[in-house]
Amino acid sequence: LKTMGKIEDYSQVAFLFKSVRFSRVKELIDYLEERGIPAYSPRSKNFFYRKEVKLVLGALLVLFPQSKPLVLDDVYIRKTAAYYNDCITELKKYLAKDKELYDWILKNREKNLDLGEEKGENISRIFYSLFAFKTFKELIDLNKNGAKEGREIYNLGILSQIFDKFENLSRIEYITKENIEKVVRYLFVTHIRLLFEKGIDEYENKETLLGAVSFMTIHQAKGLEFPVVIVGSLESEPDNRELTEEDRLEDVITLGNDFEPGDRKNIFDFWRIYYTAFSRAQNLLVLTSIENRSGRNELPSRTFRPMYESIPYVDDERFQLKNLEVEPLKVTENKELLSYTGHILLYEFCPLKYRFIKDFKFKALSNPKTYYGIFVHKVIERIHKEFLSGIFQRESLKELIENIGSSLEKNLRTNFSEEIREKVKLEVERYLERNNLESIISTEVKNYSVEKDYIIEGTLDLLRKTSNGVELIDFKTGAYDKDRVEIYKRQLEIYTYLLKERYTLDEIKAYLYYIEEEKSLVEIELDEKSIDRTIKRFDYVAERLISGDFNPREYGEKCGECEFKWYCMPKEEKVETKL
Repeated sequence: LKTMGKIEDYSQVAFLFKSVRFSRVKELIDYLEERGIPAYSPRSKNFFYRKEVKLVLGALLVLFPQSKPLVLDDVYIRKTAAYYNDCITELKKYLAKDKELYDWILKNREKNLDLGEEKGENISRIFYSLFAFKTFKELIDLNKNGAKEGREIYNLGILSQIFDKFENLSRIEYITKENIEKVVRYLFVTHIRLLFEKGIDEYENKETLLGAVSFMTIHQAKGLEFPVVIVGSLESEPDNRELTEEDRLEDVITLGNDFEPGDRKNIFDFWRIYYTAFSRAQNLLVLTSIENRSGRNELPSRTFRPMYESIPYVDDERFQLKNLEVEPLKVTENKELLSYTGHILLYEFCPLKYRFIKDFKFKALSNPKTYYGIFVHKVIERIHKEFLSGIFQRESLKELIENIGSSLEKNLRTNFSEEIREKVKLEVERYLERNNLESIISTEVKNYSVEKDYIIEGTLDLLRKTSNGVELIDFKTGAYDKDRVEIYKRQLEIYTYLLKERYTLDEIKAYLYYIEEEKSLVEIELDEKSIDRTIKRFDYVAERLISGDFNPREYGEKCGECEFKWYCMPKEEKVETKL
């Protein structure tokens, strides 16, 4: 199909089965990939068997010498331990060609034998530091397109989420000599083992992944169409089950159904499934089966045989591939939802970091410096919502702070002391004394503006009514920073633009509210020309972002705190990673 030009892209072909977890399906995927035809099978539970995942787990196991007695020699997890040994074997193949990685692992393995009083990095930071080495850099080669990029890089993104979840559950911020054995055992014997035994799906693109043949369950394919569909699982037969009381009751309620008699319900249910499979094909439907015409296990099954034998084989002269006309490749173009802080600012900082986090779904590392401000902001946000709902009680403020603090401790992997909680309470009480809740119009409400190629989205922290119009307020954590005011001004100008249908510019006053400052409220002057410049700048960045311009910023001082610095760092600037 491809060499004859009948299809432009492998994504125009789909294989459908009742399950994609059968060994013969996996063997077919491997067969195609060995011959240069990429396959995409998100729900085949193959995640932990992918090379990129095994290499990362192999590196982590080898980095911690504690893993041998605590994990690999644990007789109670033999199946998982065998898999872990396989990960290490996979890593060894690459260490022979990557001396830098080999030396780095040896040096840090030695450190992990005795950390002393030194704090080591957590698992997420170690994971990102692997990107400095050739073995892992090649896995995230951004020049690769289609299925390879969609699988390897996206699967590493899923792995970053797994490690982040582990750290949330274990509440481990740093590895120390006191907790290193707990970290190793909990990570490999509990967290990863449970996921491995259950099996997890690979990255699943919501749309067809370009460059790859799709392998899907029939159920997964519901609502989708492909020019060429190849349907397997032709060994299936309708379930031979006895009528249940529920079936009999349904017959009574519906007074019978001449079109679908109750005693043949299993047959109708069976064909409904395969009707879904067969109707996914736009131009060519292919039925595929191992053929066995003798013995008990006839293939295809007797149910499918009349249909199977009535259609020509692919090499039959009745079927001429040259006469096949295939629907052209369709790429869905949905308008992207873009916000200033979540998209534009991130892209302006570094287009490549944007791509890692937004496209490949890598988990960003948290910044403990912002936790206090987040705590105060969340409490004020809850107060606004409770007030608008008519349930806020000031005498319950301490309880509210306790509940929010406990929730944030779990999510942020931190501890808020009694002193911090009391400080938050004083900050919030100061806010309540200075601000009239009766003037609140809305809080944390999303507003939108549909542009030509995208949709602007903005979440307005607070909108208050005044005698002349409204006050637009955006809360800021941390101290007042003159250098960032221009950035915050653009954010408020975009929010003002989102309100253009409801209020004139003269009716809007914009403020920054610094939670931790004595002089909290800072007015931002609004004018039409400045707003227009900001929207044009937003449009310019959005255009670059949508077009796929993800060239990294020039490596410099601001890259020091970035998760992906190890991937971008020039070779001559690399320094030792402390573990």
